[in-house]
Amino acid sequence: MTTIDLSTIKPVPMSRLTLGEIGTFERRTGISFSSMGDDDVPMAVAMAGIAGLVIRRSHPEWSIAECFEAADTLTLEEASRIIEG
Repeated sequence: MTTIDLSTIKPVPMSRLTLGEIGTFERRTGISFSSMGDDDVPMAVAMAGIAGLVIRRSHPEWSIAECFEAADTLTLEEASRIIEG
C-alpha cells in the first residue's frame, strides 16, 4: 500500500486543477466534476479523487494509481489540508 508524508505535499486550490486533471478525476471516479457537492455524490470518493490529483502534482514519479491509493489512506482532516477550496 502506498502511504504519503503530507509534509511533501503542496496544497492545491481546486480552481487551479487543469482540465486534464479534471478529466482524470472524472474517468477514475465516475463522478462529474460539476456535480461535486450534490447530495447524491459520494463525498469520500470525490475527496479521495481530488487528493489523488494533488498528490500526483507533488509526486509525478508515482503512477496515478499509486497517487489514488495513497489518497485513500488519508483522513478527512488530512485531505482537507491538501485540497484548498
